Amino acid sequence: MTATKFKYRLDRRSRRITWGTFAAIAALFVGFHFIWGGAYLPAWFLLLLLCIITLFVLSFPRYLTIDDDTFQIHCIVELTRIHVEEIETVRRIDRSHFRRMIPLLGSYGFGGYFGYWFHLSDWTICKLYTTERKQLVLIEDIYEDIYIVSCPDPDLLVTLCTVARDRKREEIYRHALAAGKLSPESILPESTAPGNTRAKAAGTTSPGTEAAGTREAPPSQKEPFQEEPSGGKGTPPADGAGLPAKEPTQNTNDKR
Repeated sequence: MTATKFKYRLDRRSRRITWGTFAAIAALFVGFHFIWGGAYLPAWFLLLLLCIITLFVLSFPRYLTIDDDTFQIHCIVELTRIHVEEIETVRRIDRSHFRRMIPLLGSYGFGGYFGYWFHLSDWTICKLYTTERKQLVLIEDIYEDIYIVSCPDPDLLVTLCTVARDRKREEIYRHALAAGKLSPESILPESTAPGNTRAKAAGTTSPGTEAAGTREAPPSQKEPFQEEPSGGKGTPPADGAGLPAKEPTQNTNDKR
């Protein structure tokens, strides 16, 4: 599919913070020039402040793109690329999830909400690339890195990421299968695997199926009864086979 683009847009609070910050910097610059007369310490502080603000400006999120291979987050000079087959989870999150987060190293409204944030409930560190506090999408990759982005149409973004991920994984599997690196039995469900090999390996059998080596021998092939020498309990055969022969008794009353 062709690349789909989603542009960022600032919410009302973010716009106020952004323009208010620019106005405060301009006021400080005018004050340093006309009031303090370009003194060393105020000039050094203003230069440091301008450097920090410049770093924030260069990290402003601009737009998102999704295609058959990658999901990309474009900032002014920064690019974050996530391969679609490495996406483990993609889902929408509500505004309450955002309220339980605090910034560790990033912006809270100036040009958006981005940087490294800490989630108080899950005790996880997330990478934010948002410009509003609603319509959020959470993306977690196979390396357990969490990204949170904002999008004008979050449902469409979730659908496109899911479809691209499934298509790419299926393509990778077909190529690996054609190259002989995988066997069909290794990924088939347990019920469709030939011979139910998984059940045999686990030592369990399905109804009507017996594991190899556990079938009971027929009665005709069983060993005959043998009495235990220690007088153990046993059930002798009905015909008395296997019992010792009785000695003949003598009658003491016989006349000689």
